[in-house]
Amino acid sequence: MSELLLRNCRVLSPLTPGYDDSYAADIHISGERIEAVEKCSPRHNGEAIDMRGATVLPGLLDIHVHLDLSGGDLDEQNSRSDAERVLMAADFARRSLHAGFTALRDIGARNHVDLALRDASRSGAIDAPSLFAAGRILSPPTEGNSYYPGMYAEAVEPDEIEAAARNEIESGADFLKYMGGRDITEPDGLDDFALYNDSQAEVISSTASSMGTYAAAHCQSPAPIQVALRAGVRTIEHGFILDDGIITELKRETSFLVPTLRYLDTLRQYPEHLPPHLKEHISKYIEETAGWLNKAYKAGLRMGFGTDAGTYGNYHGDNAKEAALRVNLAGMDPLGVILQATAHSAAIIGADDRGTIEPGKRADLIAVKSDPLRDITELERPLFVMLAGCIIR
Repeated sequence: MSELLLRNCRVLSPLTPGYDDSYAADIHISGERIEAVEKCSPRHNGEAIDMRGATVLPGLLDIHVHLDLSGGDLDEQNSRSDAERVLMAADFARRSLHAGFTALRDIGARNHVDLALRDASRSGAIDAPSLFAAGRILSPPTEGNSYYPGMYAEAVEPDEIEAAARNEIESGADFLKYMGGRDITEPDGLDDFALYNDSQAEVISSTASSMGTYAAAHCQSPAPIQVALRAGVRTIEHGFILDDGIITELKRETSFLVPTLRYLDTLRQYPEHLPPHLKEHISKYIEETAGWLNKAYKAGLRMGFGTDAGTYGNYHGDNAKEAALRVNLAGMDPLGVILQATAHSAAIIGADDRGTIEPGKRADLIAVKSDPLRDITELERPLFVMLAGCIIR
C-alpha cells in the first residue's frame, strides 16, 4: 500500500474535525485513505510533497450535473449516437475532475449514458470522478420531454410509475429523479403547478425507499416543492422560488435543497437563446431566487452544491463558478458555500466516506494557492487534485 505525506498544508477547522487550523498540518495518506492529520513536522520518512502553505480542502462535489449534455446546441447533441455521447461524457467528467470535483451526481441522461459512464469510472477504465447516476428521469408526458429524446421514462398511472421506477433501479440507477414541475424555459414554465400529485410522488419516493435508495425531484416553484416534501423525497433540485413554509419544513432536514444558480446565470448571459416568455423576466427571476436562497441560508438550511452543468453555456469544468454566485448574488458566506460543496453535499447523498479531512475518509483532496475564505474564486483555480490517494494534477 502506497504511503504519501502532504506537508505544510493550510486546512480549515470546520472541514478538519479535531484539528486547530492555526497550525500548518501534515496530512498522511495511506492507499486510498487519510491516515492522520498532524501538526506540521520538519521530520518525515518516505515520499512527501511540500504544499508550501496552500489551502487543502476535501475534493468538491457537484450533485446536480448532466454529463450527457455538452452546454452547446441541443439539436447537434441530439444528432449524436449513444456511443458518441458516452465518449463525450467521459471527457466532460475528466474536465470536472481536473477542476477539483472528485464526485459528481448525474441527475438524468439519455438512454442510460450516465450508468455506462459510472460503471466505467468505478472499474477504473476512465479518468473520472466518483459518479452517482439517476438513469432516466420519471415524468408524465410533456412538451419539454421531446427536447431530450431518451432521457425520460414517461408514466402517469401509479402502477406505471412504480414499474418505471423499479426498472430504473434494476437497470443500475443509484437513485431516482422525477419531474415535479416544468422547467422555466418551457412555454408555461413560470406557472406554479405540480406535474405529479401527492399519490404519484409518494409512489416514487416509497419505491425508492423500498429498494434501498432515495428520490430527487425537479422543482422550481412552491407547488411541486410542497408535493415533494409531503412525499418525503431526499433532494429538491433547483428550488428557485420558495416560501416561508417550505423553509420551515426544510429545516427538519429530512429533505434538502440543491440550488443551481449557475443555470439561471447562464440563461441570463445568453438571452438570444431564451424563449420569449422568459426574456423579460429572467433578471427579476434571478433576483427573487437569490433573495429566497439568502433567506434560506440565514435560516440555517444545509444545502447541496449543484450547477446543472451541461445546460446551455454551462460548461463542465466550470462547476466552481457556482460558488461565487452563491456568495455574490445570494449573500452566503464563503465558508458556508465551501461546506455545501464538500461535507454537506457528501452527507446529503449518503457519501459519508468523503467531504472532510480526517482519518479514515477517502483521500479526495484539492489545494488552492490562496485563502478561499477571502476570495471564493480560488476554488476555480485548483493547483492540486487527488482522487482516492492518486494525484490527478
